Amino acid sequence: MAERIVIIQGSPSDDAYAQKIENEVKAYGIQVDRRTASAHRTSDHLDLILEKYRNDHVVFVTSAGLSDALSGRVGADYSGRVIAAPPDAEQFGEMKVFSSTKTPTGIAVQYATNPLQAAALAVKTLQTYDWSQVEELRQKAEQRRTQTIMHDARQQGFDEPIRPHTAFRRGKTRDVYDLDDGTLLIVGTDRVSAFDKNMHERVPGKGQALTELSEYWFKLTDGILPNHFIERVDERTIRVKKAKRIDVECVIRGYIYGSLFEAYEQGKRELYDLTLPDGLQRAEKFSQPIFTPTTKAEVGHDEELRKRQAIEMALVRDEREWDTLAEATHRLYEFYTTHALERGIIIPDFKVEFGRLNGELIQIDEPPNHDSARLWAVQFYRVGQRQEGHAFDKEYLRDTLRRGYQYNGDGVPPHLPELVIDQVSRRCRGATDMLTGRETDIAKFGLMAVEQVLQELGKR
Repeated sequence: MAERIVIIQGSPSDDAYAQKIENEVKAYGIQVDRRTASAHRTSDHLDLILEKYRNDHVVFVTSAGLSDALSGRVGADYSGRVIAAPPDAEQFGEMKVFSSTKTPTGIAVQYATNPLQAAALAVKTLQTYDWSQVEELRQKAEQRRTQTIMHDARQQGFDEPIRPHTAFRRGKTRDVYDLDDGTLLIVGTDRVSAFDKNMHERVPGKGQALTELSEYWFKLTDGILPNHFIERVDERTIRVKKAKRIDVECVIRGYIYGSLFEAYEQGKRELYDLTLPDGLQRAEKFSQPIFTPTTKAEVGHDEELRKRQAIEMALVRDEREWDTLAEATHRLYEFYTTHALERGIIIPDFKVEFGRLNGELIQIDEPPNHDSARLWAVQFYRVGQRQEGHAFDKEYLRDTLRRGYQYNGDGVPPHLPELVIDQVSRRCRGATDMLTGRETDIAKFGLMAVEQVLQELGKR
């Protein structure tokens, strides 16, 4: 195990004073390293320096003037092994003592008023320090760090599970954490939303089911189009590459349903950059899938988006990039739908997002699942009818809220009874099991049609 004293000075202006400390340490015949890092200006560099000595028997001497925060920062990781030796100690006296050594509870820093005293304290600490306590102190420091970050995450609404990483974004149903190494953690929670509102209740097993399906799809489609998936971290978490998101929700529809059919029923035929023919029925299959992109709204509803708008809003660089997005969406849809049909599932539509990474277009966010796509059971599919009864997607919850509670997203959502939560949970798990081929018999999931649930709840 390497033994040494490391002098960290705050800036080049501290060279002369740090050199005096180094000369005094060398007189004891002990190895000494000199480093430069500021707790304020180069905190990332300081973190790397501290990590470098993680496994060594090392004592630090910090030497920074004026607004010194260096000793406290080093002491947070190496409590009891830090000597603060500020170049301006004599000038500021007790005021400087407060700045250098009055640290938070559990962070111990010694104080030296001159280079000779600094070297003597550092050598004595190196020779007498109880190295058996290093691991325990390290764990306590990590625990304090984690608790602080967890508290910060809770303030932002991140509730399950809390990760000891910087909170990056809280979505309606997923939490995203930045690992500061070009990657993100995406955590699938048990939250469930409808009409852009989160419900009060959680859906047991939802996060795990959707995360499992994402891993399956990303691995399966990597040869079709590169994506951001790196690895599955745990049952509800994946690690992905951090890309620059293209703020276009790329929606593709193989069947006319949902909001598109509602607009069609009202007589609209010119939608997006398309002209739809007359005579289409609800849930009827198009002769060819159609590209119906929307804006990517952080709050509220996404809006219909046309090519010219996207270019004018600088959502895409030019027509070529727009066409590339459309082509990639069609290519993925063809693969997803073909694979799903082999497992008894129709994907009538889904949304996908793309990002740029090192000049390359990659798929990010969610592949088709309970939240991001409609998923119909082939054996119950009927043209002209509603498909929610035996579907595995979120439209079942929306339909239940509309018909049973007259709720369309205005105001506070109603509380969901256990029967509805259970049916949503069965659909989340069912989507994963059916699409991955783990299960082939839809009857085993015990799905109830919306009408059955409402009758059971006395809503009809």
